[in-house]
Amino acid sequence: MITGTVHLPARIEVRDLLSGLLGRDVKLSPGAPMAPGPGEPITIATYVDDSLTVRATVACDLTLSAAVGCALALLPPTGVAAVVEANTLDNALAENVYEVLNVLAATFNVPDAPHIRLHAMQP
Repeated sequence: MITGTVHLPARIEVRDLLSGLLGRDVKLSPGAPMAPGPGEPITIATYVDDSLTVRATVACDLTLSAAVGCALALLPPTGVAAVVEANTLDNALAENVYEVLNVLAATFNVPDAPHIRLHAMQP
């Protein structure tokens, strides 16, 4: 059994990773608690250790999911507004979000903390 505390990345670590990956400035701010529902779709990612024990989760609201997906695809900001208006994330953008969340695993993996990886994402 793997023990140890998972590193919770600081906001600046996440911002720097997203800025570098997306090639643009990223601004992050604390948000309100989220819960998925018909009117509030969110993306949930689960991260596991080598024994497939869930060690971390990440939740992104639809606006963040759309912004990340569109930015990775080099789509204009109007694409984000269209996704939010449709209230759903299409498969192509969901794949982009998956890739970003996969890279985000690097922010959890620091010395003396369990190594974790993206296991699943539910858009």
